[in-house]
Amino acid sequence: MDLKINIFNIIILMGILQGVVFSLVVLLSKKYSSRTNSYLAYTVISLIVSNLQYWFIDTRLSHSLPFLSYLRIPSELLILPMFYLFVRHYLEKKCSKNLQLVIILPFLIDFLIQSLLAINDFTIKLKVNELYYYLEELFSFGFSLLLIIKTFQLIIQYEKENKKFNYSKVTAQTKWIKQLLLLGFFACIFWVFVLVYMKAYDDVSIYYCLWISISFIVYWISYVGLFQSSLFTERKIFRNELISNKSELIFEPITKKKITDESNQKLITDFESITNQLFTNPNLRLEDVAQEMGISSNYLSQVLSANAIRFNHYVNEIRVEKVKKLLTSESFSQYTITSIGLEAGFNSNASFYRSFKRITGVSPIVYRNTNL
Repeated sequence: MDLKINIFNIIILMGILQGVVFSLVVLLSKKYSSRTNSYLAYTVISLIVSNLQYWFIDTRLSHSLPFLSYLRIPSELLILPMFYLFVRHYLEKKCSKNLQLVIILPFLIDFLIQSLLAINDFTIKLKVNELYYYLEELFSFGFSLLLIIKTFQLIIQYEKENKKFNYSKVTAQTKWIKQLLLLGFFACIFWVFVLVYMKAYDDVSIYYCLWISISFIVYWISYVGLFQSSLFTERKIFRNELISNKSELIFEPITKKKITDESNQKLITDFESITNQLFTNPNLRLEDVAQEMGISSNYLSQVLSANAIRFNHYVNEIRVEKVKKLLTSESFSQYTITSIGLEAGFNSNASFYRSFKRITGVSPIVYRNTNL
């Protein structure tokens, strides 16, 4: 068996094996069992089946085992449909059975055609014109691009619907999905370049970059997607517990030193009171606080500057105080530090860790281990 093995298809194989392990864990583990995570696993399976089929060709394994080349599964027509369904469930958007059927219909039709072509090639030994496969890849590109756009529109709509902060509802983080969609868009553009190049030069090695990109996407979807999905589920449980346990929402508010100017003292007191009520909004702005106070944001900014109060720094101090209370509470010891930081109002894990260490001098992990 004369196999072609190189560093590129070894990297691709590692991505395939990682995807297999991830899919099995998600589909068979009770810990990650959910409809949302299942669609994530199906997305990864579609990716690895697509790469695996090209891997058979590149390593010449399909030449040694001809049955591998008789039936080609058009799994590239399932990647974006499965990811689209994952995003809909992640954002808690209802998806009708008709819609699910429509977006997987191209795969079903192409799979049927591929099956008929495989039977024909196996029994009569007639070679199908390569034009069909070329047109099929062009259609796959267009279909994938369409679903990327539809998924992006779905996210934009979700963000508009949840623009106004509501503490009783946890909002899913969407930035990572948009980043992944952007990566998928560039992969589709490169896909077209590969098709044009292959048409002109018939050099399969150009596919390496595309296959390795898909392997990277498998890693990203596997870890980031599962992490964000699990985090969102945990935060919803956490938020409900915080709302039901109101005593844990109460903590000593941060106040500044007494202001000699009585008019400013009243404004500062109102500012502190309102900010201590609104700090859980991750998108809280000085303008929002000024609106609640009934004054202009410019005037409030001038008063804060005159009294050496920096708005963002002050809000983050409140959030860190909230985090410290939650980190040292036995009632919430089962929740991750990331969930606690986001529930305190930080809009990202990075900004949470950075602010916490700047204010306390230690990381949230060290603080919890030391004080719990």
